[in-house]
Amino acid sequence: MRAQAVELVAGIIDRIENRRPGPGRRLVPTTEVIRTLGFFVREGVQWRELKAADGRVSGSTLRRRLDE
Repeated sequence: MRAQAVELVAGIIDRIENRRPGPGRRLVPTTEVIRTLGFFVREGVQWRELKAADGRVSGSTLRRRLDE
């Protein structure tokens, strides 16, 4: 996905969710979640195989954000 599209979608999601920092886990940027979701769909890897990398989150973080 192009960077502009990722930023646009992330901005929309952030406005809808209205997440605020608080105690507990740090907030992961929505852009990283979207990039990871795109990688997951495009490459067809398993959830457990998703490792956090530059610009991407781990599979457990992706599942947690999708469940919220």
